[in-house]
Amino acid sequence: MLKHWRSTGVAGKGGLIAESELQVWIDWLVRDGELKRGQVQLSELYTNEFNPFWKGGP
Repeated sequence: MLKHWRSTGVAGKGGLIAESELQVWIDWLVRDGELKRGQVQLSELYTNEFNPFWKGGP
């Protein structure tokens, strides 16, 4: 994974967070037995709700 690491920041335009950015870590933790499948939901980890670049916002 280290060869794919680019920064500690959020890569999306305007700081938008993509589900795929977090899902890779959940999958990894499930594969390593640290989490059970379904134990953590993406909606519990992040929101773009307060980001003005989010198209689903008010």
